Amino acid sequence: MPAAAAVAVAFWALKPIFITLVGDRAGFTELYLASAFAAAGASSLIAMRYRQAALTLIRAGRPAVRGAASAATSGLALALWYYGFYRALFTAPKVDATVIAFLWPLIAAVAVPLLSTAPVRRLTRLQWALVLVSFGGAVAVAAGGSGEAGGGFSPGIAWAFAAAVGSGIYLPFALNATAAFDRILHSKLLATFFAVSIANGVSLLAVAAGLTVTGYRLDFARFDGRVLGISVLIGVGTYVVAELAWTWAFRESQSLALTSLPYFSPAVSVLLLFAFFGEPVRPAALGDLVVILGASLVLHVIDGRAPAGDTGA
Repeated sequence: MPAAAAVAVAFWALKPIFITLVGDRAGFTELYLASAFAAAGASSLIAMRYRQAALTLIRAGRPAVRGAASAATSGLALALWYYGFYRALFTAPKVDATVIAFLWPLIAAVAVPLLSTAPVRRLTRLQWALVLVSFGGAVAVAAGGSGEAGGGFSPGIAWAFAAAVGSGIYLPFALNATAAFDRILHSKLLATFFAVSIANGVSLLAVAAGLTVTGYRLDFARFDGRVLGISVLIGVGTYVVAELAWTWAFRESQSLALTSLPYFSPAVSVLLLFAFFGEPVRPAALGDLVVILGASLVLHVIDGRAPAGDTGA
C-alpha cells in the first residue's frame, strides 16, 4: 500500500513542474480541459478492455446506482480540486499555492471518519491538535503571501484553499463508491478504477457546465505539441494513475496514517521549483511547510501506534 501511495505522491509532486513548463502557452482552463479529456480517453480505453465488468455494473441496478451516486459526488469535489489548483498555480506564487492546496490530506483525515462507511481509526485529541497545527501553518503561508501582494486576500490563495477542501471531501465519497462497486465486481482494483473514472467524468462535466453558464471563451491558439504532451501526462498520470493508486491504497490500508504521505509531494515540488526554475521560496513559507510536514508525520506515527480495534465510520 505505501508503494501505491508513493506513486500518487510522485505524480502530484510533478504537477506544479508541468504547469511551469507550460508557461504562458495555455491558460489554466484550457490546460485543465485538455488534461481532463486525455484522462477520459485513457479511462475509456481501459473500460473497453474490461467491458464485461462495465456491463456487470450497468446491469446491477440499485447497488450500482448508489455507488455511481457516491462517485458522482466525489467528482463534484474533484472538480473543485483540479480546477481550483490550476487557478491557484496560475494566479498565485506556485510555492505558496502548492503548500496550501496540499492541506487536503488533513481535511481528508477529518472527512473520512465522518462521511465514509470505510472502517478507519478515529482521531485522538492529540491528532486533532496536530490537524489544527497544520491548518495554522497553511494559514500562515496564505497570510504571508497576501501581504507580499500588497494587502488583501489573494484570489489565487483562495482558490488553493478551495482546491484543498475539494480534494479532502473527494476521498470519503470515492471510498464509498469503491466499496459499492467492489460488492458487485468482487475486484477492489476494478472497483476503484470505475469509481475514479466516473468521478473524473463528472468533474469534467461540472467544470464544462460552469464555463458554459459564465460564458467563458476558450482560447487554444497558443497550444502546441509540447503543451498537448504535458496535458496527456497530467491527465493520465495525475487524474487516472495517481487517483486510482491513492484511493486503492487508502481503501486497502484502512488507516488515516496514510494521509500524512501526500505531504511529501509539496515538499518535493517546492524543492524542484526552486532548483530548476528559480521559483522564490520565502523563509516563512519554508518554515511553515516544515511545521505542516512535522505535524503530519507525527500524526502518522501516532495513528500507526493506535489500537487496531479503534475504528469507526
